[in-house]
Amino acid sequence: REPLAAHTTMGTGGPAACFVVVDRRDAMEPLVAALRGGGFRWMMLGGGSNTLFDDRGFDGVVVQPGRELRLIEEGPAPDLVVAGAG
Repeated sequence: REPLAAHTTMGTGGPAACFVVVDRRDAMEPLVAALRGGGFRWMMLGGGSNTLFDDRGFDGVVVQPGRELRLIEEGPAPDLVVAGAG
C-alpha cells in the first residue's frame, strides 16, 4: 500500500498494491520472470518524472530499480557503454 505520489515528480498517485525496490542486479531477472510467469499485473518505474498515476492507485506490483542498477560502465566494445535501468 505504498503511496505512488511519493515516487513521482508531479506528486500524483494513490497506493500501489505492492511496491518493490530492487537493489541488486542478480535479483531483477528472477523477480521479473516470477511476475510474468505468475500472471501478475506489474510495471517498472524509473525516476517518476514522466509518470502520472491515478489517485485511486495501481492494483498491481510496481518495481523500481535501486542503487546497484544506477550504473554506467564500459561495455564489451570500446564504443559501447552499459547503462543500468535505475
